[in-house]
Amino acid sequence: MRIFDFLKRILKEGSKETEVKIEISLEELKREFQNKSDELKNRAKNLIFEIIPLLEKSLDELKLVNLENRRENEQLKEIVKENLQQYIFYLEKLLNNLKELDQKADIEIYLVKINTIFNNFTKNSAKIYQRANILIGKQLGNVKTILSNFSQEYNLIIKENQENNLKKYELVKKEDKQNKLSNIEKIEEQIKQKILDLNKEKEMEEKEILKNTEEKTKLLNSQEYKKELEEKRQTDREIEKLEKEITRFIDKVNLKELSKKYHDDEKKHKIIQNYRENYRRAIEEDKEKEFEKIIKESMNLEINLPEINEKILRLKKYVWPIEMKLKIFEQEIQNIKKRMEEIDETKKDEEKKLERFNLEKEEMNKSQFKLINKVNN
Repeated sequence: MRIFDFLKRILKEGSKETEVKIEISLEELKREFQNKSDELKNRAKNLIFEIIPLLEKSLDELKLVNLENRRENEQLKEIVKENLQQYIFYLEKLLNNLKELDQKADIEIYLVKINTIFNNFTKNSAKIYQRANILIGKQLGNVKTILSNFSQEYNLIIKENQENNLKKYELVKKEDKQNKLSNIEKIEEQIKQKILDLNKEKEMEEKEILKNTEEKTKLLNSQEYKKELEEKRQTDREIEKLEKEITRFIDKVNLKELSKKYHDDEKKHKIIQNYRENYRRAIEEDKEKEFEKIIKESMNLEINLPEINEKILRLKKYVWPIEMKLKIFEQEIQNIKKRMEEIDETKKDEEKKLERFNLEKEEMNKSQFKLINKVNN
């Protein structure tokens, strides 16, 4: 027997005492649901309070990572260092966002905000983590473990909250039309509040864009950046000079004639042909400097091509610190713009919901009006 069928039977029997008890039971259920919401909110808050110091400790460990004494390829180490700095940037942002959470917010808004914070962090840092994890497995693994443990506990809260909300919804379904109308109005208010919250969230994102843009502009106008640009131009000129030095030497050697000269020497002829096809690649592959031996033997010329080429590569792969910061700022600005687009889409969905509820409320009001007329007649 459904609960409201049971209530109808009680009303027919005229048992006011039992009716009061049922009413009290419903109120007790509502209090129980609210108590559960409060409990879940406190658990979520405690999780946040617990994870912050753990992440701060891991952040300090990441900042102390030094790859200078590692034996891996220098280019690989530079890539890992670059991605480590980006990962630290987003981890610091995650911590700041967690610390700025509104602890007085409604549980639904509170959980949604936590989801948004961690989803943004995951979206921004996932690929960076994979690239940095090549050489920094332990420290990054600690962060991953902390986040994984948090996620397990947090998902339990989400699941229990969904179950709690479902029970509350089932209770709401058992109310009469007037209560349903009242609930619709409450839901409308919640949607309106959510739209307001989305507007505030968008406003915060706009401020964040402004802040990043100002920081970027400040960096662009700084003396440090101007100095870095000049150093970069000098480096580019040095690279150009070294590349021309190699090109002039290759032109001077005349590889075509040299190839004819050593046509009968299969080994030397192959080395010369490699230089004719792609002397840049050939220089990198010629670890034993066989080509230089041939040049010295045939033309009595000396040059250290691998050393010059290595210097060019080293200059090209240098990571300019301020330029990297500017890239991070620009990437963050693009990420914020994307989040703002998502906020706009969510807002449109909520506005559509609000419109549907308004129509439903109008239909219910009309239905009630007809019922009153029938009763009066």
